[in-house]
Amino acid sequence: MKGLPLLHLVLTSLLVYAISANVVESDFICEQEIIPKDSINTAIYHACSALSTPLGKTKYPVAFDASTLFFIHDAILFSWPVSMEGESYTRGRTGRFRSLIDSSCKFYGIILTIKNRPDTRCYQPVKAVRLYDLSLSSGPRNPSIFRGYRCQNKVFELSFVDQTLRNFHNLYTKWKSNNINILLNSHTTVDELFKTHVYLLPSEVSHFQNRYIGMVSKDLNSWAKCDELYENELELRQSPNTIKNSIGEFIFPVESDYKCGFTEFTRKSINSHMQLACNLIARQDHSPSTDLDSIFGQSFTMSEVGMFPVLKLPLKLPESEVNRTGKKASTSFEVLR
Repeated sequence: MKGLPLLHLVLTSLLVYAISANVVESDFICEQEIIPKDSINTAIYHACSALSTPLGKTKYPVAFDASTLFFIHDAILFSWPVSMEGESYTRGRTGRFRSLIDSSCKFYGIILTIKNRPDTRCYQPVKAVRLYDLSLSSGPRNPSIFRGYRCQNKVFELSFVDQTLRNFHNLYTKWKSNNINILLNSHTTVDELFKTHVYLLPSEVSHFQNRYIGMVSKDLNSWAKCDELYENELELRQSPNTIKNSIGEFIFPVESDYKCGFTEFTRKSINSHMQLACNLIARQDHSPSTDLDSIFGQSFTMSEVGMFPVLKLPLKLPESEVNRTGKKASTSFEVLR
């Protein structure tokens, strides 16, 4: 069969599939909500466990096209719900947040998914990288993007901060035109937080030259400086060579898309599923106690591929397709020993 020597070479050079390869060390921000790191790590663990047992009855993980939000154009990711503490999930309901992993269980991020609305990429706050820092660092090649403030467990997006400042300026201009004297409030404790004299506006702190420099929160008589939220701008992923794609998966000899009834599987989806299958087989190579039949089901032979044993791996559908049809699809691949 065409492409078998290459496939055999790929199978014999894989590393061990590791479930516990990711540990998220800080929270994520989704618009005005905070996604705790513990909830994310729990979701990753369950996603990786389910990905390693494709015969499981759960509909997750599902396929996710990451080309728009993560600039991954030659592979798919796999999505798993993130359960939030304090929220109840009735049968069939899985909440709004999803963790994303690839075929090797590498974590890529969190998304917010709401019906009849495009998915939104969440972000993990980072230390600010200024323009003048770029030449001194081997990290991101672009400056960080300012996204807003976190005041304890409440997030204020940049749009809210800007609107607050505009509203104050409009009100200040109106009062000034009516010859109404306005005194801006200040507080010595807040001055100490920012190491300079500042004036307090509703919901934010502004420098006397009309440039806001931060945000504070007040709890009874206690003032606290809010954390600035920055995000590293994503860059387009590119394949390092002709053997692997942009996320490190081997490129298999998949020549075209596949259509099964009304469902279509792209080349990149088939390729990522092939990498997943090879990872599962590699686990058996490194752990003889692993039974392939327990992972893929009973093997069989097909005359089209000679006497090689054949296994079936269920293909993951996009979440919208799973919710619409409630069905699973399967494909077959050759196990070359």
